[in-house]
Amino acid sequence: MSAHTLELTTIPSVKVGMLIRRPAREVFQAIVDPAVTSKIWYTKSSGKMSPGAKLTWEWEMYGASTQASVAEVDENSRIRFTWANYTPDNPTTVEFRFIPMPDDTTYVQVTETGFTGTGDELVHYVTDSTGGFTFLISALKALLEHNIVLGFVADANPRGLPA
Repeated sequence: MSAHTLELTTIPSVKVGMLIRRPAREVFQAIVDPAVTSKIWYTKSSGKMSPGAKLTWEWEMYGASTQASVAEVDENSRIRFTWANYTPDNPTTVEFRFIPMPDDTTYVQVTETGFTGTGDELVHYVTDSTGGFTFLISALKALLEHNIVLGFVADANPRGLPA
């Protein structure tokens, strides 16, 4: 490391997005319905995303789970929830926006804000979450446009991979 001190002047956040060639209602339903979402993100959910829902999401291949509290759901338009994916005492806020575009396509935008921790922790959380949400919306695109399950989340950290 150089002699200069690194300094964050703004708390970083996550913002990723992609065009999906399906109508907003279809893309929205794929995220709120665990029967679809479990093909591309978590493996189990205790329920559907609805306002006020307290959900448990599991990634069985990693022996991991998290709690999500759904704050808002605007049908076919927006989902906002908090989860303690990194710091249990300081949940972050995630927002999915489903922006209708020409020709029955949808731009999906995911933002995550409210990270806390040291500078090194913040960089780790934001880069990890950026990668995770990029995998998610890429897998969503493949599923909805081509009916292909790519397995990005399950294959990101296979068993036996050196640390």
